[in-house]
Amino acid sequence: MRAVLPESPRWLIRAGRASDAERVMVQIEEEVSHSSGQLLAPVIPGPGGQELPTRRADPSELLGPAYRSVTLMLWAAWFAEYGVLYTYQIFLPTILSAEGHSIVNSFRYSVVIYSSVIPGYVLGGYVVEWIDRKYAILLSFVSITVFGTLFAHSRSPAQIMTFAGLTVFFLSVGSTAIYTYTPELYPTEIRATAMGIASAWGRVGAVTMLLVFGHFFASLGKSLLFLIIDPVLIIAVVVVLCFGPSTRGKPLQET
Repeated sequence: MRAVLPESPRWLIRAGRASDAERVMVQIEEEVSHSSGQLLAPVIPGPGGQELPTRRADPSELLGPAYRSVTLMLWAAWFAEYGVLYTYQIFLPTILSAEGHSIVNSFRYSVVIYSSVIPGYVLGGYVVEWIDRKYAILLSFVSITVFGTLFAHSRSPAQIMTFAGLTVFFLSVGSTAIYTYTPELYPTEIRATAMGIASAWGRVGAVTMLLVFGHFFASLGKSLLFLIIDPVLIIAVVVVLCFGPSTRGKPLQET
């Protein structure tokens, strides 16, 4: 994949590699013309064309006035998404086994439940385009809260696999939405740094919630799914709803 992936022309310009940027743009234009069957009209920059800065961005700018609200919103969303995702992935067989299901059946149910990630990730790519990235995140978090709570009250194998499967399905939709949403909210010079730190906050959420869940599971059991996970998701829903901008149909310069 790396061998055939073109570098960002905007990044190459900022790195002072104008000839490489031109070569990549020509290659992209030729491929688009070939696939569409149409020649692209030449773009002639006007006298007021945008000059791209060549400076390196400082990570501290993520908490500066320009990006602070967006950054904290995304960190909350990543923390919630991956805290819940890893908790379900790792503890699901343990939860089922603790409720009296055999180890074999626990893993059998888990395989069926985890298989819902495949349609979840595929459909998630369409959902973020249909209803906007922001609202796809809200839809997924609300759905995880509802179906995760129903799973916590499930008793029969059919209920367990249905509600846990729907929970994992919407976790996959949320993951797709967050990975799409985050890089759209930052300019080229700080996008990769912002994405990496946001992803790191997702892992902080995973470690934190796994430790909490593991510590209290012996005494509180499956009720932790709505005592700990639901409040985290609800807080993330409020934060994204209040501070998350809509990006659907907007060019990157506007977002």
